[in-house]
Amino acid sequence: MSADLRAIGIDIQETGDKQRFLKLGKHVGGSVDGIIEGGVPGAEKTRHIAEYKTHALRSFDDLERKGVKDSKPVHWAQMQVYMLGTKIKRALYVAVCKNDDRLYTERVKYDEVAAQNLLDRGHRIATTERIPAPISTDASWYQCKFCSAHSFCFKRQLTQHVNCRTCAHATPESDGTWSCARWESKNIPGDFQKTGCDSHVLHPDLVPWTVKDSTDPHEAVYEINGKDIRNGEGDAYVYGSKELVAGGDACAHDDVQKIRETFPGATVVEVKNG
Repeated sequence: MSADLRAIGIDIQETGDKQRFLKLGKHVGGSVDGIIEGGVPGAEKTRHIAEYKTHALRSFDDLERKGVKDSKPVHWAQMQVYMLGTKIKRALYVAVCKNDDRLYTERVKYDEVAAQNLLDRGHRIATTERIPAPISTDASWYQCKFCSAHSFCFKRQLTQHVNCRTCAHATPESDGTWSCARWESKNIPGDFQKTGCDSHVLHPDLVPWTVKDSTDPHEAVYEINGKDIRNGEGDAYVYGSKELVAGGDACAHDDVQKIRETFPGATVVEVKNG
């Protein structure tokens, strides 16, 4: 796409591995596909951000009929926030149809009020301690069906990830860092966040079980199949988060508990039916 734009005289910079990454505060950011210094037909002297997207046939046809704001409001919102972050007041949206290579381009104007509202919303979502309410209470609503968080809103699925981002001890701070209540750390290193530690406690929004009161500030208690199961620094009577993810409801089975008591140091790594 950048090569095509340059071929018609557009001066586009900061593309490919030189893309500009925008830090927009409070864990919000993104990479701009390119910065156009000039040459856009009809607005040769105006700077633009460039936003590239590919579309399937049906999506592309809808885009041509309605324009980007009405057809792809998420793409429009993305450009608004990028324009806010770069202080560039025009965007060039370039879309290609994956079925037949048709191109669609649209110049998008900066909407300062909308951009700021979108960024404020992103900050609120990024720093909240609980999963926000879904946009619909209907699990079959089309926007919900295609959302990656659908299972947590409507099915209460168990997370498969054990790291600082899924830990109840960790908090996203307003300055873009993560803090840890367990170790009283005010800035968890980025690389460490990917793996976490053995004190991990599953965040209550990421499990399908009822949360019970805990007498230990470093543990959570979840009711699994009618039993109170402690989650924290694992021992014979406390399940580590990796055990709960691997075993799920089976961790409340009497036989599993007896095995852990009989063999010190034994942990649940997988539970198979039959």
